[in-house]
Amino acid sequence: RQMEGGWYDDERVKLSKQRIDKTDYFSEVTVETPPVPGTTDQVDVNFNVTEKSTGNVSLGLGYSQQEGVIISGAISQSNIFGSGKFASLQLSTGRINRVFSIGYTNPYFTIDGISQGFDIYHKRSEPDKLKLGYAYSTESTGGGVRFGIPIGEKQSINFGAAIDYTDVTVDMASDFTPLQYKRFNQTYCGGSDSCANLTVPFTASWVSDGKDSAISPTKGVFQKLSFELSPLGDLKYFKTTYQHQRYFPITKNMTLMLNGELAYAKGLGGKEVPFYKNFYAGGGSSVRGYEAASLGPYEIVPNSNDEMRLGGTRRFIFNAELLMPMPGLEKAVKFGPFFDAGQVWVDKGDLAKNCVPGVVCDQGPIRMSTGLAAAWTSPLGPLKFSLGFPLNSDKNDKIQRFQFQMGQTF
Repeated sequence: RQMEGGWYDDERVKLSKQRIDKTDYFSEVTVETPPVPGTTDQVDVNFNVTEKSTGNVSLGLGYSQQEGVIISGAISQSNIFGSGKFASLQLSTGRINRVFSIGYTNPYFTIDGISQGFDIYHKRSEPDKLKLGYAYSTESTGGGVRFGIPIGEKQSINFGAAIDYTDVTVDMASDFTPLQYKRFNQTYCGGSDSCANLTVPFTASWVSDGKDSAISPTKGVFQKLSFELSPLGDLKYFKTTYQHQRYFPITKNMTLMLNGELAYAKGLGGKEVPFYKNFYAGGGSSVRGYEAASLGPYEIVPNSNDEMRLGGTRRFIFNAELLMPMPGLEKAVKFGPFFDAGQVWVDKGDLAKNCVPGVVCDQGPIRMSTGLAAAWTSPLGPLKFSLGFPLNSDKNDKIQRFQFQMGQTF
């Protein structure tokens, strides 16, 4: 943004540094402005960058008595062949759950910065293979295309369209089939055992990224407002989410991060939101100390001791975290205390339909937790750890105090 030969503008130099930083191709970006030898009114602008690996691969191998051997993996590259294009591949296979997805983004589809991308996926869940009497399965296949349009130095709007084909197969006569699946098939397919639906969702979002760095932000505001509308096809619904994230510099090496999120969904045409479009909370990315996607309403599966977490149509998330470098490992490790709060609820208009015998619609209170978190850019890849302690858990909540995420860069 600082043009060669132009009048020196300190704000434009800083903005240029931030733009290089936000490519996320470098682990460190610094700028120097030494005077040009022999002159009194000219300076050079030197940017010094430290390249980092822009690929990430995560592999997992596990064994479950119920699912047997589980193999999962994901690979992504944010600067494929040095082109700035992003590509990802995810594969997870087990006896019960299988996921395959591909994503691609070209950030400069046009010369003026319009981005274009696509996603393709196939997901299948077969709990009936547990041989515990369960008689239901779901299978989804879909894909979509999306575009991003810059509308300012730090703002953009995004549009997308997709198509999804989902088949929910249940044994409507079985006492082991969860009520949620029975209600879905009754609502959308008149009670048939096989309920196949075609959905055509359209998405739109506004993003404002005013953080001073993508590597290690210390100040600035990030906001995102997103919408998803499905006016066509067999399932009609509406979803919206707003996120507001702010960074405050406390000292030179200490930053306070505050993050808040509100989400709401509503079925159209007098029908409820499809269950697989619900919001969830709990886990490392929302309310730490609680098991992932475990908060809110749940169903006690008939004739079993299992609980199916249902999610909800309203969600609230709040996070506060103090970030500071680890002495001696300032560039590699950041840690600090955190406070999380969040919950999901069923929309009041759907209480009578959803909160039936066997379904526990926990309408509150908001769950809270505190603890210590750390992020380490290790030689093996990025690692994130958290040790969380719920502050007001209920006896039926699923507690998971230690949580971590890991990956491998290349």
